[in-house]
Amino acid sequence: MSCAPTERNRLGNILVMLKRAYVQAGRRCHQLSRLWVENGGQHVLDRVRRAVVDQLAPIALPLSVRPADVLASDLTVPRAWSSLPINREQPVVVNWVTTPPVPGSGGHTTTFRLIEYLQKSGNHCHVYL
Repeated sequence: MSCAPTERNRLGNILVMLKRAYVQAGRRCHQLSRLWVENGGQHVLDRVRRAVVDQLAPIALPLSVRPADVLASDLTVPRAWSSLPINREQPVVVNWVTTPPVPGSGGHTTTFRLIEYLQKSGNHCHVYL
């Protein structure tokens, strides 16, 4: 019985995926055995529960933008913002609202550098995650 080239490719891909899954399962089994010996069964159970909860209901859900808000925005009209009255003799209080920094989210290093600069200049900054 011979297989067509595309069928052979598909079978080859399946075998590669199975081999990777087998290797990963071996790693996880080794990790589980080590955790069980070092920390006990209750610790392992707690980690499994936490992993299941994180998969079912992640702690941080992505913020969605409502389509109506996007459609309502008109970027063709320039905005005219008035300057805020600032007393140069008193520190400025700046409130920052941002998402929690996670790998790959980007921009947080720059934001926190700006916060650091403002604080070193005598201003007060508050960060809300």
